[in-house]
Amino acid sequence: MTAQKYQHYLEVDQFLQCAIGAKALLTALQMGLIDHLINTERESERALSQQLHLHPDGLRVLLSVLKSNGVLVSKSNTWSFTETFRQVLCYLDLIRCKLEMAMEVSDDYFQNLDVFAKSPQEFQQQSKLFQIFDYSKLLKVTPANCAHAARWMRYTTVLTKYETLALIDHVSLERFENAIDLGGNSGEFARQLIHAFPKLSFTVADLPVVCEVGHRHVSSFPDTKNVRFQTWDLRAEPVASGFDLISCKSLLHDWPLEGARELLLKIRHAVKPGGMLMIFERAKWNPDDYPWSFGELPIRLFHYSYRHPDIYRTWLEEDGWSHINVQMIDLDVPFMLIQAER
Repeated sequence: MTAQKYQHYLEVDQFLQCAIGAKALLTALQMGLIDHLINTERESERALSQQLHLHPDGLRVLLSVLKSNGVLVSKSNTWSFTETFRQVLCYLDLIRCKLEMAMEVSDDYFQNLDVFAKSPQEFQQQSKLFQIFDYSKLLKVTPANCAHAARWMRYTTVLTKYETLALIDHVSLERFENAIDLGGNSGEFARQLIHAFPKLSFTVADLPVVCEVGHRHVSSFPDTKNVRFQTWDLRAEPVASGFDLISCKSLLHDWPLEGARELLLKIRHAVKPGGMLMIFERAKWNPDDYPWSFGELPIRLFHYSYRHPDIYRTWLEEDGWSHINVQMIDLDVPFMLIQAER
């Protein structure tokens, strides 16, 4: 796969820059306007008003904002998608998830940017973002806890669906058979990898509620018998041995520095001789190089959590890993891909 292909999903971000335009796009998705135009290709304002039960003046405002945002174009009093937006219709799951989560955490930016700028600790205590990603509710499987987890797992799963395409383009995993994905979330990462590398069998290790929700997700796809879930509290339990590939996808930034250091040491003792550790997650970046946009708020508000890859490289060297390879992959922000062999 060429870089242009695995980066294509990033084209959705041009429609998510401005909060005004982004909210109009989310509203159009929720009210069925986007689906209606997918089915009809072109429609008059009168027909849209009648079909969607919208006031003509209100509809005109919505259409105007969508036009300004590059989503729609008008011709002879009919409306259709711009050619640019038509190219990203295959990513509506991504657009919807990014917009829904951005709307959920928007107060963290619009009302608490001063707190964010002054104190990472105070921001974490006050922010909606860290209430949504509350891992304390993941230990006991209950309907309420599963609903809580499913709320943010929908978001991380769709991101992983597209991010993993870049990783697959940069790795060769044909020699591995028995893998474990630590903090494996919904199992989407494992599912994508076994599709690309059929010899792989993956154990997805995570907290009980995440495993329950993840199992439901993976079970909705055919040919996923090589993905199994294992409840694991990595903070309290050792990493199981016997795996020739151990992956950490978007995991380590959630851990405090000392916890991440300890986890990597556990992995070093657990992986089979000749086996490999693979880290794939966002690296710390210069905000000047990747300007903030509304659709990226959930990722950007984790700003203080991301680290430079040199931190992990140093630890791996200290622990005696060999063939340490660090690659940077440019996606919404830079991703680090670190591979190291025991």
